[in-house]
Amino acid sequence: MRKRRSDSVLFNLPETTQRAIAALEVEHRLSGTRIREILLLPEGEEDEETGIEGFGLEGIGVSAVYAFLKEWRVKLWREGLKAQQHEAQQIVAEGLADNGAVVDQAIEAGLREMVMDALANKSMDPGDIKNIFSMILKSRDQALDSRRLELLEKKAAQADEAKKVTEDKTLTPEEKQAKHKQIFGIG
Repeated sequence: MRKRRSDSVLFNLPETTQRAIAALEVEHRLSGTRIREILLLPEGEEDEETGIEGFGLEGIGVSAVYAFLKEWRVKLWREGLKAQQHEAQQIVAEGLADNGAVVDQAIEAGLREMVMDALANKSMDPGDIKNIFSMILKSRDQALDSRRLELLEKKAAQADEAKKVTEDKTLTPEEKQAKHKQIFGIG
């Protein structure tokens, strides 16, 4: 990016004033030329079409206004993106805490990305997003619980079978050991 001129009127204004000027484009959907007209209006005088009060600035060209707006568009976009990232991080953290879920970093990053996309597209309310991924985490936990139950049932069946082998008095100790290895899949 080019070095800014030291006599740049717009960029030497206080940041609050710069934000107010940038807001004219974002909030009021005004073109650079219309914004320039408002900037040149004397302070206290209102623009007839928009009712926006003038800034009382002098010697501002249209190209300076467009350069200013271009830089502020990028700045505002970055700020919005950071705010969305922060909000997504909070939603994911709250959702995980509410469910007591422990997920690996990849899943957490995927959830954050999904939340960021939904926030960026304004397609969902943050509460709806939180509810959706709470359901995802609950279904994941149910799948893990189901798998855990299957493993416990398998171990219980192996223990019952091993108990029968141990209590069988017709088998020799070597045969019992061979059957135990077979039951538990050893060797």
